Amino acid sequence: VFTGNGRSFCAGLDNSSLLGSFTEEKSNYFFKKFDALLLQLFAFPKPIVAAVNGHSIGGGLLLQSCADYVFIVDNTKTKLGLPELKLGLTIDLLMKTLLEYSISNRTVQQLLLSGEYIGHQKSLDLRLVHEITTETELLNASMAKMQVFIDYNPNAFRATKNILKSEYISKMEKAISQQCYTIFTELLKDK
Repeated sequence: VFTGNGRSFCAGLDNSSLLGSFTEEKSNYFFKKFDALLLQLFAFPKPIVAAVNGHSIGGGLLLQSCADYVFIVDNTKTKLGLPELKLGLTIDLLMKTLLEYSISNRTVQQLLLSGEYIGHQKSLDLRLVHEITTETELLNASMAKMQVFIDYNPNAFRATKNILKSEYISKMEKAISQQCYTIFTELLKDK
């Protein structure tokens, strides 16, 4: 089970610090590592539950998309979104593949091209999350779901998860081997 600290699950990258301090070398290193983390989490053979306790923006939405089950807190102030285009950035092929596994291509397109932030109810409607729960029950609900997963035969769980994700894992591995993250270096140069 993973969750955020404070009012946000993960508000994504600090774009201003990226633009101010990232050299081409640092950019390539950072995004390669971030893509590798996403791939590792997505392909992790054991259960992962995300307890989204607040805003899940950009990289946060990508992280939550790696989970097998996602809870979100019932709070009208909580927002999810992919504002990359509004920030002069984009996602790479590995990130697109991850999002397409979790949500439909049409929803990915809608979120990216609009840059809009959506609330917890719409995130449920769009299948970005599986359940809405109260702030006080968020961790208990997440731990209970994890217990359901743990009670399954671990070999059967691992095999099922692999069957569900293997096509996407292969696409993500191919994308990262083609250095799909280098797109960020070009975008940061233009700033």
